[in-house]
Amino acid sequence: MDLLTILSRTFFDFPSMMEVLPQMLATGLVNTVIISLAATLLGTLFGLLLALMGISPSRWLRLPARLYTDLFRGLPSILTILLIWSGLGAIQLSAVRSDTLPTGDLRA
Repeated sequence: MDLLTILSRTFFDFPSMMEVLPQMLATGLVNTVIISLAATLLGTLFGLLLALMGISPSRWLRLPARLYTDLFRGLPSILTILLIWSGLGAIQLSAVRSDTLPTGDLRA
């Protein structure tokens, strides 16, 4: 069997794709909406809190906000996600470790 035949059977099997497409769309769309809404809500709340801390007259609130902002602004997003996820796993949070939705791994 030549390479072209293997590639076409692996990546261009349109009847098989059409067979699983409705299930993939139904599952993927629901999970995408859940992840997007959760990320929007959490990001907005955390960003508002961080912004209020950053403009606070109290030095004890302003300093951690500035440090956090300066640190995470300089890191690539994927590195930040991996650092946070690895840290949550390292402290043995059982609710986080059993749920794969926060990582975007929806196979489970």
